[in-house]
Amino acid sequence: MSDGLYIVGFGANIDPERNITSALATLLHRFGKVHVSRIARTAPVGVPGGAFFLNGALAFRSPLAEQDMKTWFNALETAHGRDRTSPDCKILPRPLDLDILHHLKRAEAPRREALPRDSYARPFVEDLLAHLDLAHRTAWDPPLDCVTLIVAGHRVGERSVTLTAPPSPAPPSRTAFPSSHQDSSP
Repeated sequence: MSDGLYIVGFGANIDPERNITSALATLLHRFGKVHVSRIARTAPVGVPGGAFFLNGALAFRSPLAEQDMKTWFNALETAHGRDRTSPDCKILPRPLDLDILHHLKRAEAPRREALPRDSYARPFVEDLLAHLDLAHRTAWDPPLDCVTLIVAGHRVGERSVTLTAPPSPAPPSRTAFPSSHQDSSP
């Protein structure tokens, strides 16, 4: 199975700096390379009485099927403290929210009419698609109150960036002797 490109919207309004930083570090560790849009403070939409959100978009490649990715995202949200058992979980403040916006099988941009129209998602997706050379930036670019976070030693948030996980350390090398090796000492 080949890797598909996932484009994901993310947000948090409960301890958002800590939870977004942690989630991005987890995604980087799991997928090795993650493209991240600008990250901005946005007013809550459909979340009564909630604090401001930090929102953005990200993209990465994975062979996981969409349902498996959604299940993994739900587990990551739960690990960050989101209560998905509440019937009101869609409108409650949340420590982490990850939504698959597009799953592309080939290196192509999603259809323009498929882009989210919401002010809390669209500018981030367009920013990310331009960063990935999948689309040209449009004139629809509202000013954003961007924030800066440090994820695995990288500055994230002021502009779209590509994060690459450092290679895993190689196991210590051992000198291997051929099976016919015999000690020649007296």
